[in-house]
Amino acid sequence: DATLIAHELAHGAFVLWHTFSSEQFIAPQGATSNLMDYNNGAELWKHQWQLISDPQRLWFKSWQDEEEGEMVSGPYAEKNILDFLNAIRKINYSDTIKIYDKSISCPDGCVASNLKLGEKILSEIRLTTNTASPITDEYVFIKASEQFIKSCEECIDDSYAKLVFTDHHSEKYPVSTGLERVSIIVKRVELPVLQNYLYTEKQIEQEIMVENISWVSQKDESLFGKCTGCWTSSCCRRAAEYMMGNTSMANCADSAIAVSAPYMTTSGNITTAYFNDNISAYTLATYNSAALNYNAAKTNEAVEYVKSRLKSNRPVLIGVHYVNKKLDPPNNINRATRHFMVIIGYVKEKNGTEYFLFYDPGRLMDDQADATSPNNKFIINLQQGSIQGNYDDKIYTITEIIKTN
Repeated sequence: DATLIAHELAHGAFVLWHTFSSEQFIAPQGATSNLMDYNNGAELWKHQWQLISDPQRLWFKSWQDEEEGEMVSGPYAEKNILDFLNAIRKINYSDTIKIYDKSISCPDGCVASNLKLGEKILSEIRLTTNTASPITDEYVFIKASEQFIKSCEECIDDSYAKLVFTDHHSEKYPVSTGLERVSIIVKRVELPVLQNYLYTEKQIEQEIMVENISWVSQKDESLFGKCTGCWTSSCCRRAAEYMMGNTSMANCADSAIAVSAPYMTTSGNITTAYFNDNISAYTLATYNSAALNYNAAKTNEAVEYVKSRLKSNRPVLIGVHYVNKKLDPPNNINRATRHFMVIIGYVKEKNGTEYFLFYDPGRLMDDQADATSPNNKFIINLQQGSIQGNYDDKIYTITEIIKTN
């Protein structure tokens, strides 16, 4: 039946509602000859043709169910989105755990177009809330300052980004459970508009930044292509130290340097996370399944050491743990350390949130913007004893602070 096919296509591809829908009611069921009524009609009206001709709405097409299935749009959706954004904007500067009212609910997604945020406009935005178990009362707990940027796998292409807020245990125990509670999807180029609206008034209590440090990629063949001891998959420490000023790391025309890197001299390290078994060699499977322990007794020492180095305009070499699904682990001295990065800054906000900023040498040369993004943060959680962050769609945890001379 051609009319039925057109009806379902209008739902799925062009986000059209039934004419009798409670969300956008026009007339009782069966009272019109409209394609979106149940009366074998084929008419489309002006506002429907406007929706069909608006290509910006097509990025939502994969989120439609087979029947009505649409996410909520219209004034109700716009109000829900603004209520949540304004709640985050207001509470981000307080010193208490951030409370999200479950009544602001968009479990199937709330969608708005040309949403005005202050003096700026978001052409499209989708907000989805997860109010599933274990919520038992009218609140869930999130921290507005702890938001992660992820790739939008459900979007039609990579031109969209997703801002994610995770669940926290309680107001008295503000530690993330890792469960995604709220996600906001916008065009990637408009992400700064959203973030500036949410956090423009953020007040910095303390900021320490290293000056004049240039990012280097371990994938830079002109620097490390002759380094047979690490090229191409494990030159991260060479690249990290190169950023810190040890440029002899790249002199791999010298056969000795090519095989054995002249690392900076060190005076020990501070272990911040570890595996119980730090002797056995790990495979890809055993590394990824091994439990990571936080060395809470050393967290404060690690933080103070890093801050002292940054105050002297010295970047800090760190080892990190993350789950890699392709490459075997390098089995470093700290078996939990899979990768090396460089801390280039420290920030403490007036709401108490503390974090380190970092550069990642492990990205491709074309990915410098991601490798040096101001959103590259390791959140310092003294209560949990961890220093970790969500980056490149993975959880990275600092395992060791390396004390270079």
